[in-house]
Amino acid sequence: MQFSFALCESKLMNWKLAKEYFEDDGMLVDVYYEHMTTSGWEKLFGWLSANSNVTSINCYIPESDENSEKFPKDINAYIDVSGFYCFVSMLVGDITLFLRFYEKSELECDVSPSEIDSEEKLFALLSILEEIKVVTGSSRYLVCPENSKEGVFIVNGELVA
Repeated sequence: MQFSFALCESKLMNWKLAKEYFEDDGMLVDVYYEHMTTSGWEKLFGWLSANSNVTSINCYIPESDENSEKFPKDINAYIDVSGFYCFVSMLVGDITLFLRFYEKSELECDVSPSEIDSEEKLFALLSILEEIKVVTGSSRYLVCPENSKEGVFIVNGELVA
């Protein structure tokens, strides 16, 4: 599933307006997908399992007190388990996107702002974020400074700040 440059271009006013939010201040840029469901997680983990751009997987299973470099076979059995987490990194062109499962209701992603240094890279990031939104069935995603949802500057691919 690929989204066109024109789609991203129409959703974001322009790179000149957005680039200030990707200045490297030592903090990450966070992306939050809200209203995640068990079905959305199952679809996401299935999509990630088949995605050749995934570079690492680290899942912790509390009942066995072990870390695994692959997804559990029956992922829905763990989604509600306290202490279960999965960290996944994937390449999007030259950008590394980190996806983190901490809790059932929200997917958190991180990207280093220094990696988003051009309009092309911003559009590549927005394209993969939209693809993840479609895969998971999440109603929306927010892009904001690290640990600061109050500072949201992109919602579903549109610059809102």
